[in-house]
Amino acid sequence: MTESVVALPTRRALAALGGFALAVRLAYVAIFLRHYVPDSDARQYVELAASVAHGKGITGGFPFWYPHPSAFRPPLFPLVLGLVYRLSGDRLLAGMLLNVVIGSAVGVVVAVLAGRVGGRTAAIAAGLVAALAPPLLFNDGVTLSEPLSLLLMLGAVLLLLDGRDVAAAVTTGLLMLTRPSAQALAVVLALWMLHSFGWRRALRFVLVAVTVVTPWIGRNYVELGSPLLVTSNGFNLAATYSPFVFAHNGFLDPFYAPEFRTIRYQHFTEPELDSVLRRYALRDLRAHPHDLGWHVKRNVRGWLEINANENDSAERVDGRPIALVHDTLPLFFVTLVVGAIGLWLGRRRRANQLLLLVGGYFAVASLVTVAAPRLRAPVDVVIYVGAGVAIAASLRRFGSRDNEAPAWRGRDAVEPRPSDPRRNRMLVGGLAGALVVVIGITLALRQKAEHDARDKARTIAIEARREIDAVAAAYPVDANAVEPKFDPGADAEPLYKLDGELWALLPQTNAHDRPRVKKAAETLYDAYIAQRMLSLTLVRLAFSHPGWKPVDAKVRYESKIRHDDPTLPTFDHLLAGTSAREALAALAELRR
Repeated sequence: MTESVVALPTRRALAALGGFALAVRLAYVAIFLRHYVPDSDARQYVELAASVAHGKGITGGFPFWYPHPSAFRPPLFPLVLGLVYRLSGDRLLAGMLLNVVIGSAVGVVVAVLAGRVGGRTAAIAAGLVAALAPPLLFNDGVTLSEPLSLLLMLGAVLLLLDGRDVAAAVTTGLLMLTRPSAQALAVVLALWMLHSFGWRRALRFVLVAVTVVTPWIGRNYVELGSPLLVTSNGFNLAATYSPFVFAHNGFLDPFYAPEFRTIRYQHFTEPELDSVLRRYALRDLRAHPHDLGWHVKRNVRGWLEINANENDSAERVDGRPIALVHDTLPLFFVTLVVGAIGLWLGRRRRANQLLLLVGGYFAVASLVTVAAPRLRAPVDVVIYVGAGVAIAASLRRFGSRDNEAPAWRGRDAVEPRPSDPRRNRMLVGGLAGALVVVIGITLALRQKAEHDARDKARTIAIEARREIDAVAAAYPVDANAVEPKFDPGADAEPLYKLDGELWALLPQTNAHDRPRVKKAAETLYDAYIAQRMLSLTLVRLAFSHPGWKPVDAKVRYESKIRHDDPTLPTFDHLLAGTSAREALAALAELRR
């Protein structure tokens, strides 16, 4: 086997590529994102970052009504964005510029990797393609995690090609803390390392990557009661595999769709809702296995932009200017074809093979679940590397008389950096020791969290009892009353807040206290709904129909309010005060 060494671009050339990419992105933000308002995922990242900036940690309200420690989004991008917000004072523009800078760096790394495959000309060409490619440009400037995850992904590949497996493992762990679909990437790369470097380095790679993510998993066990990496897996599966998705073009948001109302109203913690949605989706997939092929086919069609308007809804939510998306769509097809040719030309190069492996992993992870256009980014950057190689091949064919075989035709080897066995043993031992320490600290913190949760639950129970008595006293309504008396200024909202505090506390309680806390939270929520519906009905009638009677309130409530939401209790149930009595009993049990 002959090895081929390629010439890489100079640092000055790479700096020029980075500056050009930065200028393009700044111009894009100035022209098309002047009035950008984060929505959906981007808005959630902003909210989490603001919470970090104000010292509250990774805390948010989504997908419930109460603030709680969240693991729905991986933590690294909110932490980085939160640091920027801390320095800038929660300025949205600062967060947008952060992604502009990171996105520019992505273009530079694309150029370096293309140089590993096809040499200096391929590197320059790939860097220019990445700097100008609309799909990559659209991800930069909005407050989404794509630029950071791409930089980490390409960085891990580059480090592996340099034989720096420990640094690559750290980068892979950080990527797992940035992109939800990267959860199994460490295993895929470890298999590549097993083939390339041997089992010892592969095992060390996994150990390092696991060490990086373990503190976050420990945090989730302490605050959420489950050692999970993210709590969005159930959402992604249920949004794709459920009996309702075919009527909604293959995607249905479980957190907002009425079809999932029953599930949402029964599970009010992230781990519980994630588990229920995951089981729900997998049960449906087992019953209808052909749905997998249908969804993959639909997602591939969306990724290939077969229907120019099919992705418009997702594109708008992600902050992309639809008119520009449609105008630049032909460039996507050209780049796709050229990139595929370049990837075929460079098939002998290890950089090319590793990029295809990583891009293929992310493609499969997305195509079998949610495949919004921005989630195609890991595949896009691989295509841009191929495009650089294809362009270099064309220039060589038509503009060069050099008879030397081009670099991408030769095979190359990837060698790990020499390691001292003694230092390697110390590293592995240190990592194992660090894992033991982290696990020990996690268990100790969990015990403290359970103890604190018990005390706080009792405090909430006392306060909630006072609020229920106060609200109930303000509405002494009797079914036989001729002229009911009530205080229209009374407010049931404190019950709402206290109920949210109980639900936020539930994952931190131990197995003995959890049923009582859950019962108290459920009944307090029912009491709040009952008091709120009663107060809204009576206040509206008092202002619009002087001299009203309870029967008038019942007719209005049943025909208007409960007609729109049959899950609400009956008016007789409201008057009987059943929910309040059940809540008081559950709160009394919690105080013991």
